[in-house]
Amino acid sequence: MTVSLKIKNIGSFDGKTVVQVYAGADGDHPVKLLKGFRKINVPAGEEVEETVTVYKDDLKFYDEKSGEWYLEDRYTFYVGQDSEDAMRRKLEVTV
Repeated sequence: MTVSLKIKNIGSFDGKTVVQVYAGADGDHPVKLLKGFRKINVPAGEEVEETVTVYKDDLKFYDEKSGEWYLEDRYTFYVGQDSEDAMRRKLEVTV
């Protein structure tokens, strides 16, 4: 899965930021876990488009009883510059 987004630098100096992608699932799991990130250079006054890839295997959870890795049916993805910012942007996906 790829997450694409546009980032605009409205300042007068070149800047850098880190885009973070988190995923969470219903059930006995954390609300969100970091699944991908990318450091991005954004020139002053410019807008750039970037993608962050999240692999299916990175979404799996481990079941201690069965000793197997498994996927949940639905995931919520969060995107932001940090974990708090990411809570404002979310997307639900069925796997």
